[in-house]
Amino acid sequence: MKKVMWAVLLPAFVFYALWPAFSVYQLNQGLRVGNAARVAGKIDFEGLRASLRPAFARRASVASADRSVEIAEGRRHIDPASLSGLNRVDRVEQGMAHVLSPDGLLRAYRSGRAIPDVIADAVTGDMQHSTGLAASNKRPTGAVDGAVRREVPISLANIKRLTLTGPASIEVAIAWDAASNRRDVTAELAFQGGDWRLVSLRLDEGN
Repeated sequence: MKKVMWAVLLPAFVFYALWPAFSVYQLNQGLRVGNAARVAGKIDFEGLRASLRPAFARRASVASADRSVEIAEGRRHIDPASLSGLNRVDRVEQGMAHVLSPDGLLRAYRSGRAIPDVIADAVTGDMQHSTGLAASNKRPTGAVDGAVRREVPISLANIKRLTLTGPASIEVAIAWDAASNRRDVTAELAFQGGDWRLVSLRLDEGN
């Protein structure tokens, strides 16, 4: 009986725990070393774009209003050519195209900025902060305006919820602050094409 139980539990543990964890580790390593091919292989970008579209739309509304005030008060300068002729939908699409690609994610990762800030900069055309850094090879990987990129350690304490959402999909709710009960991001992994891949990422704002 024990042999039968182990014959069932061990493969399930490998498939639903070890394998997804290793895929996430490989994705993280790909981001750290700047391996665009590895990042591309670990993410379903169509699903990622669909899941993050609402966040881009929200940031387009909020950040555009904030930056309009700053520009009017002379506290921020943005090249008008970067925004001319673009409505809110255009800015969302442009921002998503710039960020949600293997190279775009590498640029955003190197910037060290928080995900909401990366999105806000992308949809307002102010991409010097978050997504334009990798265009220059003069700065070392991980450096932003002379500062070293701050790593956010993730441990089991950061995982606030782990749910099996289907026979081949897992949802993980994460808080950047392990002591907080507030979720910051919810990621969904799915088994596609013979591997576990990131298929969805939602910002849990205001929960």
